[in-house]
Amino acid sequence: MDIKDLFSSEEQIIGIDFNNPIRVIHAGRRKNKITIKNIYEENFSDDIFQGGQISKPEVIKETLRKILKAFKIKKGKALFSIPAQNTVVRFINFTYMPEEEIREALRWELERYIPFPVEDVYFDYQILGITERENAKEYQLLLVASPSEILNSYLEIIKDLNLEPELIDISSFCAIRTAIKERKDIPDESTLFIYARNRFVDLVISKNKKPFFFRTLITKHWFEDKELDDLSRSYALEEYLKEISQNINLFYMQYPEERIERLILLGDNVLNQDFIEMLESMMGLTIEVFPMSLNEMNMQIKSKDVLSTFQKDLPKWCVPLGLLLWGRV
Repeated sequence: MDIKDLFSSEEQIIGIDFNNPIRVIHAGRRKNKITIKNIYEENFSDDIFQGGQISKPEVIKETLRKILKAFKIKKGKALFSIPAQNTVVRFINFTYMPEEEIREALRWELERYIPFPVEDVYFDYQILGITERENAKEYQLLLVASPSEILNSYLEIIKDLNLEPELIDISSFCAIRTAIKERKDIPDESTLFIYARNRFVDLVISKNKKPFFFRTLITKHWFEDKELDDLSRSYALEEYLKEISQNINLFYMQYPEERIERLILLGDNVLNQDFIEMLESMMGLTIEVFPMSLNEMNMQIKSKDVLSTFQKDLPKWCVPLGLLLWGRV
C-alpha cells in the first residue's frame, strides 16, 4: 500500500438488486479495493413488483431509506440492477466506423432494433468483436435498450435518497460477472448461463467468450411456495422446466448447428436441489453452480455476521456482488 492510500478517502457505494426480495450491499471503495460492510434483504408483497417493474415506488423508497439509516449512510454512489424484463437485448452487426461515432450513428438506426419510440428510450452498447462480411468490416454489438419511463422510476428513487447513480445494469449480466470472477474465466465452448430467480429466468448463451443469444421469460410460480404440497410442487416444477426447455428449443431452431456443451446456473433457485437434478436430467449436462465461494472475489468482509450470511446463501447475492465487480471482470 502506498502512503498516499492511507489518507485517501473511502467512497461509500451501495449495490442495489431491484427485485423481490430487494437486496442491498453497502461497501467501501478505496481505489480498486472493496470492503463489504453490511448487507440487507427485504421481501415485499406481490403487488409491489409486477412483471419486473416497480408498481409502488414509495414503498421501495421508504424501505431503502430505512436500510440506509441502519447502514448510517447519508450519501454515496449507487450501483443498481434491474430485471431483464424491463429491457430489450439485441446482438447486431453494425457498420464499421471510428468508435467515437458509433453511439450517434446507432441512435439514427435504433428503430430497426427496438419496439419503442427512439425518443423514449435509454440505450447502451458493447463492442463484442469485429467481423468481415463481403469484404467489409462490421462491428458485432450487444445492444441494450429500456423505456425511459421505466428507468426514470428507478433513478428518481436513487436521487431522492441522496445517492449518486453510477451504474445501471441488467440482473443476469451482473450474476454472470460474479460467476466469471469466481471461476476465473469465460468458457470457450458453447455455454448456457441460466439465471433463475423465482418466476424470472434469463438465458444467456456464449461461445468463444462472447454472448450471442439472450432470452428472458416469466414462468409459472413454484419456488418457495409454502402452500403447495409435494405432489403439486413437483408438477409446478415440471411446468417451470418445460418453459425453460421451450426457450432452449427456440435457440436450436435459430442456431441448428450449435450444441450447448456447458451449463452454468446462478440465482436463488440453485438452492433447490430438485430443480438442479431435474434440470440436469432435462439437459443431459452436469450443472456448474455459481457462486459458491468468496475466495476469488478479492473483497474484504470484516464482519463475521455478514460473512456468515454470505456463505450460507451466497448464490442469492450474485447480482449485487456482480455490481461491485463492474470494471474488474
